[in-house]
Amino acid sequence: MHHPGEGLCPPSASTSRTGNGGERRAASRLTPASPSYRSCPLRALPPVEVPVLSPVSALDLRALLSHPCSTEDAIAPLPVLAMLADLAERIEPLFTPAAWQVVDAGRPVGLFSLTRPPEQGVLDIGYGIAPAHQGRGLAGRALAELVTWARHDARVRCLSAETAVGNAASQAVLHRNGFAVIGQRIDAEDGALLFWRLQVAAD
Repeated sequence: MHHPGEGLCPPSASTSRTGNGGERRAASRLTPASPSYRSCPLRALPPVEVPVLSPVSALDLRALLSHPCSTEDAIAPLPVLAMLADLAERIEPLFTPAAWQVVDAGRPVGLFSLTRPPEQGVLDIGYGIAPAHQGRGLAGRALAELVTWARHDARVRCLSAETAVGNAASQAVLHRNGFAVIGQRIDAEDGALLFWRLQVAAD
């Protein structure tokens, strides 16, 4: 017996009249398989490195003088820190920033600073990391950030630094960041020094 509506339209491919099993097989041919965890493995995101270098002013350096800490955690002896604060104060009217602090876990653990007023785009830098925080790659990361900043600052043409001939660790930090030895001199207090330079802008 003909039922109303039966045969008025052809059965769709997904509901072909082949029984429940046939309908499922027909639907599976038309519906793409859902991705499985095996075919789409979850991938860990690469770790995001937090910047370790931040500019500081002469006033910031003087503030550090009022917070003395142990020799192992000190970023510089107090007389050196006072000298660097005075130096930054003289340089700041001509160029800023004149110093940067190295920060780890929210606390200062090292310092980068200009050692004299820049001349013709050449920035002479000095740096140090507190003894308790050395050997962890912080100086290298901070110098890499400084180099990146210098490459994007039109005022800067070269970065230069000096290291003691026997300071292999500091030399490795400079070498890994592209610096090359261009000379040597004898200092009355520090002895034989190597002179390093990195050009960051075309002449």
